[in-house]
Amino acid sequence: MDQPHGSPGSPPPPSATDETRGGVKRRAAAPPAVRELEGALEVGADALAGLVGAVSSFGVDGQADLFAKVNDFVRDLRQIDVAGAAVPDTVPLEVLAAVDRGRNPEAVTKDTLETLSEANDMARGKIAVMAHFRDALTKAVEADAALPRPP
Repeated sequence: MDQPHGSPGSPPPPSATDETRGGVKRRAAAPPAVRELEGALEVGADALAGLVGAVSSFGVDGQADLFAKVNDFVRDLRQIDVAGAAVPDTVPLEVLAAVDRGRNPEAVTKDTLETLSEANDMARGKIAVMAHFRDALTKAVEADAALPRPP
């Protein structure tokens, strides 16, 4: 029984800018360099899967096929390198290390933003304390300057 998109429990209608490839939702509005890199990564992943298959079924008569798969994978790695050089954004090494440890990159980014928000709040507090100190010091200096001085 199909439910209309507006009913509870049904998925929202896809956005016109969303694109799904390989079960992963991506923004179609991504810059062309990013889309090219994504495509190169997908081709590289497919080549790696083919290479794994060739290695697992390797036999003496399959050496030419294995070499072809290795060469395809190396070619795709070069294409990934070229496409990656065109993407101006860099990913911090801490994020890559966290992903290597199995963490979700969005969770790493969220944690980083929360830490920065806390540091920002602390900095604002320090600025407020220094402004209060400046005002108090200004009043004290003005009061001292207004006192008569002996000749």
